[in-house]
Amino acid sequence: MATIKDVAKLAGVSHGTVSNVLSGRIHVSGDKVEKIQQAVKKLGYIPTAAARNLKSNKSMNIAIILPFVTDEHYALIYNGIEQILTEAGYLVSLYISQENPKKEADIIEMVMQMRVDAIISCPSDPESTLDRIRSMSETIPVCLIERDIPPPSSLRRHKYNFIGFNHRETIGEIIGIYRNNGIESFALICGPEEFSSESDCIRGFAEGCGIENPGQSPHIILTDNNKESGFRGAIELFQSSFIPEVVICTSSPLASSARKALEFTASYLSIQPEIIELGDESWINKHGEKVSVSRQSIKSGELAAGIILENLENPVFHETRKHLINNTITVNRTMQDQPPAPSLPTAGKPVLKIAMLEGDISKALISIVKNFEFRENCLVEIIQHSYDDLYEATSHIDGASEFDILQIDLPWMEEYVNNGNLLNLDHYINQVPGFKQRNIPGSLESYALVNNSYYAIPFIFGSQLLFYRKDLFESKTLQNSYYDQYKTNLRPPRNWSEFNGVARFFTRKYNPSSPVLYGTTLGGQDSSGAVCEVLPRIWGFKGDVFDENGQLVLHHPEALQGIRSYCESYNYAPEGSQDGWWNEQVETFSSGDSAMMILFVAHATGISDRQHSRIVGRIGYETLPGGVSLMGGWSLGIQTESRNKNLAFSFLKWISHKDNAVPYMILGGSNPSNYLYNSPELNLIYPWLGKSMESFQNSRKRFVPRGKNGTFKEREFEKILGRHVNHCIKGQISPEEAVERIFRELSRELS
Repeated sequence: MATIKDVAKLAGVSHGTVSNVLSGRIHVSGDKVEKIQQAVKKLGYIPTAAARNLKSNKSMNIAIILPFVTDEHYALIYNGIEQILTEAGYLVSLYISQENPKKEADIIEMVMQMRVDAIISCPSDPESTLDRIRSMSETIPVCLIERDIPPPSSLRRHKYNFIGFNHRETIGEIIGIYRNNGIESFALICGPEEFSSESDCIRGFAEGCGIENPGQSPHIILTDNNKESGFRGAIELFQSSFIPEVVICTSSPLASSARKALEFTASYLSIQPEIIELGDESWINKHGEKVSVSRQSIKSGELAAGIILENLENPVFHETRKHLINNTITVNRTMQDQPPAPSLPTAGKPVLKIAMLEGDISKALISIVKNFEFRENCLVEIIQHSYDDLYEATSHIDGASEFDILQIDLPWMEEYVNNGNLLNLDHYINQVPGFKQRNIPGSLESYALVNNSYYAIPFIFGSQLLFYRKDLFESKTLQNSYYDQYKTNLRPPRNWSEFNGVARFFTRKYNPSSPVLYGTTLGGQDSSGAVCEVLPRIWGFKGDVFDENGQLVLHHPEALQGIRSYCESYNYAPEGSQDGWWNEQVETFSSGDSAMMILFVAHATGISDRQHSRIVGRIGYETLPGGVSLMGGWSLGIQTESRNKNLAFSFLKWISHKDNAVPYMILGGSNPSNYLYNSPELNLIYPWLGKSMESFQNSRKRFVPRGKNGTFKEREFEKILGRHVNHCIKGQISPEEAVERIFRELSRELS
């Protein structure tokens, strides 16, 4: 391959002259230029980027940092930037932050080390982003897009450029158009208020609707700026007492979510709201809106690129620019009042009764069940119970016969089948092509198969994971401090002894310099909470309660080690955790007060909700220390004496279908649908879904022998084990006393 020295030799000039001609920085006589060009052509010489930029001190590389490109809006912004900059001879490097502040900070550090010439960014935290850039360079040109630093901070910040959209005026104008046509009720679905683009929309909406205190208005729905939280917000809006005639969404993904929510709620709404979105320039009116709004996304990218080029060409005297682009509003057809949806008679419709556990899972189902009622022309009555009451109401066939569908905790399945409480579903399942393939491998067998027949479908998927603060575990300062203390590297713990060591290190009571109050969260509520937490520890120490022959082995030293380890963990958890429950663990971890949390994935979705979680983007996840998780979760089965068996199975098909699995999970449910765990969009919001499948493959069911007369029930086992373990973690009895009492009571019950 020819070099610059070869070109200089053939042209009969110096190496420096060739470099000057190729860079175009210094005037060289025409005859020398011609000789050099002929030599380059003859030798086929291609100058490298490094050689071209050596004397110019430029990398000719500009970094573009955007939240996503799956959103058409950001893809169009990038198109505008790329076209202008590549025409000017620059290389454009695109980085995706996924609205993750930690990832965004890492990207900035990386591109600054690469010595890029400029940065164009739509940041998740504009103030921190600019401060981070300026801490490394006072002069690198920066242009923020769409999200500005709010005043007064913006007035005293370092130099930067900004390109945004005039959303405040746009929203007010939309409301004015509809008001002129007699429409007075509006709602706004928008992203986080800390984004200036969204706060501008909120101001415009409040001014247009005459709302004095926007922060308290039920007409303004704040989301995490993604389809999943948009769907949750829209569902809550459409199920409230206020149903707006017009819903304004500040992005296309949020509008898509609102339209999806309408599919589940439209059948019972008195009016059908019109969805308006701040969309992007297109000659197609995709959804037939009466009013459409187009943001000039490509133009915003072009303007940002142009400003950066000006800044690079005149770095000393360039004046920073801030520019708002006006949106285009189009009235597409004559305004007409929306006719109310027809009310359907309820008399004579079959009523499907479902016994469920009270909580987020049942609330999620209530949110979407109207869709099933409309499809099947029926009514669904969901009767909610506490955990103990649900078992009492459904475990005996006489009491359960008033229900059509039962929600069954995984450990109850065998008991319910053996007492004739559940309908055999083999015939129904075999009639539905592909039904068995809907769920992740092994889940149907684990949650529904008893005595080689199917008696239910998986409803709530429950594998446990270790969630931890990734930013803390990756901190060099904390890593060094941990190594000084333990002479080993800080990492997500791989066994329970290491777990307690890490938890102690992060507990401020034992380490005053810890950035968090607690090493871990725990929820030892009698009896289920304690059982779910202590069994993985017993198994992790290679112990067990029963062996494979059903013989009690709890008195072996390995099981005692597990209980001791569990008791020690409470030294590193919030006070009162002995009676805590899973929702309290999520609250503590989301608040940033704890370094670790062990929980079933179905109950962990709240940690990724930006409206309530302070640690979004800083969460790591791993399989449990010791390598064994407790298989938890729930199934749905049809009660044997149901008079609506076909309708009940239609419900089971409906709730397990992929079209309903995603909305159900977003609202708080979680089933083992293949579609869920392979969805790229959901894995962006809940990145631990893939790891939960790995955990599921290494999880164990509780095993409880039936006893000599075949009547010992799993629920009795849970009460005995949970009660004494709970007393132990409260310090009322020692681990040795707990083992002795559990062993004695189980022996008596089994015999």
